[in-house]
Amino acid sequence: MLLNPGGHCFVSAPIKEFGQQRSAALQRNDGGTEFKLAHRAQTSGSQSDWDSGNQTAIVFVTVNTHQTKSILAKRDVVEVLLKAWREADTWLVGRFVIMPGLIHFFCAPRDLSVSLKRWIKYWKSRVSLRWPRPVEQPVWQLDLWDTRLRRGENYDEKWDYVWRNPVRKGLVAKPEDWPYAGEITVLAWHDK
Repeated sequence: MLLNPGGHCFVSAPIKEFGQQRSAALQRNDGGTEFKLAHRAQTSGSQSDWDSGNQTAIVFVTVNTHQTKSILAKRDVVEVLLKAWREADTWLVGRFVIMPGLIHFFCAPRDLSVSLKRWIKYWKSRVSLRWPRPVEQPVWQLDLWDTRLRRGENYDEKWDYVWRNPVRKGLVAKPEDWPYAGEITVLAWHDK
C-alpha cells in the first residue's frame, strides 16, 4: 500500500493482459501502461447486463459490515482488503473510501463471466478468512447496494460526495485527511 502526502491509500494493482472482448480504455493510477476494460461482450447469443455499446460500465457499490460494526477503518484491515481486491481481479476497483462500518467504491467488470455479486462474495470471503481479529466475526452484512452509473458526471459527483463522507461523519476536518481513501485503478469514463 502506498500513501500519498495527504495520507490516501494509492495502489497499483498488477493487471494481466486482457482478452479481445475488453475494449474501453483504462489507465493505472501511476500513469503507466493503458489497459483494456470489459464492457462489451456477447454471451450465448444474448447481450451481457453490462453491455451498453461503447459506453463505460462503472458501478458504484456500498458494502456494510455485519450490524454496521465499526471495524474497517484500521490499517491492518485496509491492507487485507486491498490484497483481496488485487487477487479478485475479475472486476477492477477504482476509487474507494473505507469508513468504520462500510465501504464505498467504484468498480468495473474485467471479466464478464463473473457477476458483480459473485465477485463481491469472493473477495468478502477472502477478507473474512484473513481477518486480523477473529473476535470481530462475522465481518460482513449479507447484501450490498449497487447502482450502475449512466453518465460521466455521475461518476465525478458521486465520488465527490463519497470522498467527503469522513468530514460529514466528523472523522476528519478535510477529506484529504482521511487515510482510508484512494484509487487502485483509474476507471476512465467515455460515452460511445
